[in-house]
Amino acid sequence: MQEPVAHIALLVDFANLRLGMSQVGAASVEHETNGDPRGSHPPSTREVAQSLMAYAGSLGRVGVSRAYADWSRMPALARQLTGTRLSPVLVPATEDGEDRSHIRLTVDAVESLFNGDEPDAFVLVSGDPTLLPLVQAIRADGSEVYIVAGEETIADELKLECDHFISIDDVLDGRRGERVTPRAWRTERPAAARNGAPAASNGTPERSNARRNQSYQGPAIRDSGFEDYDWSAFVTLIDELEQRLPFVGVRYLVNKVLAPHNCGISDPRIKRDLINRAVDDGLIEMYQVGNVDNRTDPVTACRLDRESDLVVDILGDRIEDEEVEELADADAEPIEA
Repeated sequence: MQEPVAHIALLVDFANLRLGMSQVGAASVEHETNGDPRGSHPPSTREVAQSLMAYAGSLGRVGVSRAYADWSRMPALARQLTGTRLSPVLVPATEDGEDRSHIRLTVDAVESLFNGDEPDAFVLVSGDPTLLPLVQAIRADGSEVYIVAGEETIADELKLECDHFISIDDVLDGRRGERVTPRAWRTERPAAARNGAPAASNGTPERSNARRNQSYQGPAIRDSGFEDYDWSAFVTLIDELEQRLPFVGVRYLVNKVLAPHNCGISDPRIKRDLINRAVDDGLIEMYQVGNVDNRTDPVTACRLDRESDLVVDILGDRIEDEEVEELADADAEPIEA
């Protein structure tokens, strides 16, 4: 079985990065090196992006990688990000020219904590002291925070609050980090869940008794262990949502659907842990839905993995019941008008 890998989010405030590099002597990231060694010429935007991706990748699997800036003012630099896996996110400046990249970065970081698969660590490339509340919020949620910035431009309070500070010069010189430890729910899975079905006392999978419109019958969940969790109501609920919705948005699921009567949970954070555990145990899978309501950012959705042994076991009972009901209806005597 493959060992769990930490999920990493790389978020770059490009304007702040340029400022930090220029003040520590790296000049501007606009200059192309044309193959010259670093030192004779400053690095290009592409080389900076590749170095940041390499550093973030040394910590774990980079699932989110974005660079924020008013790219309409520097389209040539945005094109240099092509092929680096660092996606440019357009954040138009105000009419007075004030940069708002740090605000959009903060919004995206907070949203990622609620999308059902929050990162184990964030690599924030900025020395902006206004990010202090964000760093505190991320750490309070349980994720590690790595700050990459210029030595001379990093705010002291930001440097003290983060878990790790790395100089941008060190990153450009090829520094790598130590692998991040995944969250507990990625690694501490019950043996039965690893096999895709709950185990009976004799070690063989037990058949579930899921039913249509079934409610969660267990105790209220107050932690994110889920070692003895009964997935029947959860799987049945997702199946029914898939039947009547074009897709099951994770945010909609957490904020509007999951509740004590159908999952035993009221705390939004534990709901997210529940979804994450379902992903890790192979019950559901995440995917992106684009162009929803003319939005440019994709929506994170989930769907049942209908090849999972446990999903097949749970839904098999429900399907069999429905087939019996349909046969009974078909055999019933028609009512004469």
